Parts: sequence; C-alpha cells; structure tokens
Amino acid sequence: MRTAARSLSFLLLACLLLPASAAERSEIPEKYTWALSDLFPDEAAWRSALRGVDGRLPELAAYRGRVGQSPETLAGALSTAMDLKKEAVRVFVYAMMKSDEDTRVAANAALQQEAEQLVTRLKSAASFIDPEILAMEPGTVEAFVQKEPRLKEYAPYLDNVLRLRAHTRSPEVEKVIAQSGALRAAASNAYGLLTGSDFPYPDVTLSTGAQVTLDPSGFARARASRVKEDRDRAFRAFFSAHESFKGTFGSLLYGHVQGHVFEKDARGYASCVEAALDPNAI
Repeated sequence: MRTAARSLSFLLLACLLLPASAAERSEIPEKYTWALSDLFPDEAAWRSALRGVDGRLPELAAYRGRVGQSPETLAGALSTAMDLKKEAVRVFVYAMMKSDEDTRVAANAALQQEAEQLVTRLKSAASFIDPEILAMEPGTVEAFVQKEPRLKEYAPYLDNVLRLRAHTRSPEVEKVIAQSGALRAAASNAYGLLTGSDFPYPDVTLSTGAQVTLDPSGFARARASRVKEDRDRAFRAFFSAHESFKGTFGSLLYGHVQGHVFEKDARGYASCVEAALDPNAI
C-alpha cells in the first residue's frame, strides 16, 4: 500500500509539474534534450551513412537462390542482411528524432521520409531470405547451426522464421509486402504531422486565470486539475476542436486500418490482432 501511495504521489506531482503547453525546444535546457551527435555528428555524416547502406544493397542479390546451399552461405546472407539492418536502423532513428525535434520543419520531415524509403528498399532487397530458409529440407537449418559457429548468434532469428512458416509467402509476394510498407505507414505519418504541428489546439482560461494551450502537454495538465470546472472546460475545448476535424481523423484511421487488413490477408491471419502480435510471439 505504501508503495502504491508513493507511486500515486509521484504521478500527481509529475502532472502538476507539466508545462502549461509544449515549450519550444530552444527553451529546454540542453541536458534534457537528446544528443543526436552520438549517432552522427551532422547531416552530412548521416547522408554518407544512408548512401553507404544503399550502395551495399546489391550485396544481398549475390545470395539469391543460394541461401540454403551451405552453412557458410546461410551465415553470409544473414550476416550481410543484419549488418545492413543495424546501420539502416541507426540512419532511421537519427532522422526520426531529428524530425521529432520540431515537426513543423519540412526539411527534417524529408530526412525521415528518406530514411523510411531506405528501410523499405532494404526489406525489399532481403525479402527472399526467409522464404529460401523455409524451402530447406526439414532439420537442415538445425544441422547448419551446429556446423557453422557464425550461425549460433542467429539461432533465435532462425527459430522465429521456422515458427512463422504458415504466414511466410513466396519471395515474390514477400517483396510486394515489403514494398508496401511505406504506403501502409502513410496514414500514421499524416496523423503524426497533423497532431504534432498543424492542428489548431485551442486555448482556455482556467479558474486561476492562467491561459493554457490545450496541446497534448497542456491538456494532460488541465485534465489533472483538482478543480472540476477546469477539467470540464479543458475536455469540452479539447474534444470540440477535434470534432471539427472528425472527417480527416476518420479518413486517416480508415487508411491505417486498411493497412493492417492488407497485411492480415496477405499473410493469412485470422485477424489483424493476430497479425500484429504473432511476429513477436505474443
């Protein structure tokens, strides 16, 4: 009980300490901002890394049709794919966080879009690997892992590939699914841009006389007020503003759901929930 009470106290304190509305990044002490230089010193270095991954994608083609040829070729294919994936993730995370610094900056949003396209190209280039693993004779994968030391670190990945056999398609279909990733993310990206920078969040005056902009940060504080009148005022203003854009939000939600339906049907799952959870063995 004491632990629960202490946790509740911390939660209430955190709510009270939230800013009245989102502050400009320039107003935040540097120690509370992320250091993107830990990933890349500047955009030029980021762009060089992006080109580096792009330039190495043809290396994967050398393994097409050969993944199950020997333990060495399987290890080579996985090693190449994973090395490219790690670097692509680093490129993507930098671009995503750079965009999140201020979603109003179109140039930063463009970096994230470039990174998303890179990830799509990588997934497309590597889409033949899992189907070729599944085309191997039963027991061969386990035998290869025993013979090739480099494969031991990929054993969990290989186990997952085998587990998902029923929902893995031919190399051609897997490539189409991979290429559709950016399209399926379009609605979610548009929603993030709308709510993060373009949405006209309303202002309300609380019983204290303080004026609050009801962006997500301001609304979080206002709805935690001990004054019921303030909570009611914040709820009405916040959701009335959203009501004015219900057609847009509904259309974005529809597009997002259709992306899930596409993947569910393409992979032969019974529901979108199953399709979303099964890849992570949930």
